[in-house]
Amino acid sequence: MRPTTNTPAALKSTAQFYERVKSVIPDVEWPVHAPYVAAINELKQAQNAVILAHNYQTPEIFHCVADITGDSLALARKAAETDADVIVLAGVHFMAETAKLLNPDKIVLIPDERAGCSLADSITAADIRTMREKHPGAPVVTYVNTSAEVKAESDICCTSGNAVDVVESLGVDEVIFLPDEYLANYVATQTDVRIISWAGHCEVHERFTGEELENYRKDYDDLTIIAHPECPPDVLEASDFVGSTAQMQAYVQKERPKRVLMVTECSMSDNVAADIRDVEFIRPCNLCPHMKRITLENIYDALDTLQPRVEIDPAVAARARLAVERMIRSTALTFLVRAPTEMQSTPVAATAGSCSIDSPPEASSSAGGFPSSRLIMTAWLSRSMSKLSSSSRSAVTASASRNSCSVSTSTSTGMPGCSCRAASTAAVIPPADRMWFSLTRMAS
Repeated sequence: MRPTTNTPAALKSTAQFYERVKSVIPDVEWPVHAPYVAAINELKQAQNAVILAHNYQTPEIFHCVADITGDSLALARKAAETDADVIVLAGVHFMAETAKLLNPDKIVLIPDERAGCSLADSITAADIRTMREKHPGAPVVTYVNTSAEVKAESDICCTSGNAVDVVESLGVDEVIFLPDEYLANYVATQTDVRIISWAGHCEVHERFTGEELENYRKDYDDLTIIAHPECPPDVLEASDFVGSTAQMQAYVQKERPKRVLMVTECSMSDNVAADIRDVEFIRPCNLCPHMKRITLENIYDALDTLQPRVEIDPAVAARARLAVERMIRSTALTFLVRAPTEMQSTPVAATAGSCSIDSPPEASSSAGGFPSSRLIMTAWLSRSMSKLSSSSRSAVTASASRNSCSVSTSTSTGMPGCSCRAASTAAVIPPADRMWFSLTRMAS
């Protein structure tokens, strides 16, 4: 039975939640939301459940019932870490599938099975096989906004937040990047790797135009425009900053522009505005019809009935899971790539401790087009050593063979030492938790 609406007890018990969202939810609406917010938070405890909400969810979901919020990458990471028995994905179907891939033994719920994605619908597993035939040897980088079947045909996944890093981590000259054409175009401007793209588009972001943004600039003084890379090129050219939803939020938090226009799904502005009240948000409101299928009512129903559940064919899941896990591990490798620059202010004596990376066997480069440890290590060395002074560079000893790679330093260079090994011609992409621990230990 659904909760009774507009009860004094529900209003009292949810007062702290409304305090957080009162700047974006009118007080006349809160009595409708409050009973569901109270009931969902109670039901989560009874079911040992956790709710993951994407940045495009409405504020009453994002701020009032979600336990974990963020972009697709953040949700994927946290989904892999949760110890809850039940995961409710307040987002779209591919996100729920990703959570299930990373938690095959847990119950994963999607409150409305119709919550799809135009990008996910734009490509099939057969399309990827065809692309491989046309471009033999090129690894396939698949945007996480895809079905499990498509992920299963891929070498590695990415999100808008780590797409450039994932592409560069492969250490190859060209990649097949699917399915978002505009994101692929943006990645191509940020790397020397040749990008082979697909003609998929997000039905929300493709509606924005550069002319529209220029008109906003005429109407508002001191306007800062930040855009999602799924937008068309003319929109990105007219913007002051381009980034994923998480990067857009971080930009506003750090820069505190007087006025900002976030060129992405409409609820994103509401969710950021609820936390950052000294910035004026100009809202070009394009709503995602799929995200808006998720409501407090069907979240409650899903928790109450533990339906509808996300299920994936085990044969498909095994291969799709590998592509997603590679993405998560690749992010750790990217941090290692960036570490020399970020750690210059606190040089690290690699001789005081070095990280050891145990990498499980994965598909060989000949089987899936995925690079060997030598390629990854070479890419890392070329980028890392370019950041060092000539004197520091001379203190670095590095080697990379077919199956292993190592780096050590004899002085404090600001470059962490690293040794890694693989059982075969496997890609060396370290487990994220081991890499974060090692870098923290060395920095201390």
